[in-house]
Amino acid sequence: MGTGDDGDVAVLHCLHTQLRLLAAAMTVDASAPEVTAMLAGLADTTAAASAVLAVAEPGTLDVLGRAFAYAKARRHDESATELVAAHGRLSLLLRET
Repeated sequence: MGTGDDGDVAVLHCLHTQLRLLAAAMTVDASAPEVTAMLAGLADTTAAASAVLAVAEPGTLDVLGRAFAYAKARRHDESATELVAAHGRLSLLLRET
């Protein structure tokens, strides 16, 4: 990854965990209020990770943008698919750290 900053790695690990949990939660009941809260938390974490992702894995930001757009449009299956894709991309990035 090349950042060398423990804070950057920590926020990426947090994002990774949130993606895994939210994708599963959306599969169970995408309309649950907890999913809405989890999406808000993911948006905050994405914002915190955006600088490092823009350098290390900009494609993940694109995937997350689509996930949020699908969620807003209530296209839950597509949103969950994008969250899984973002999780996979982030998994590969974190293996490099």
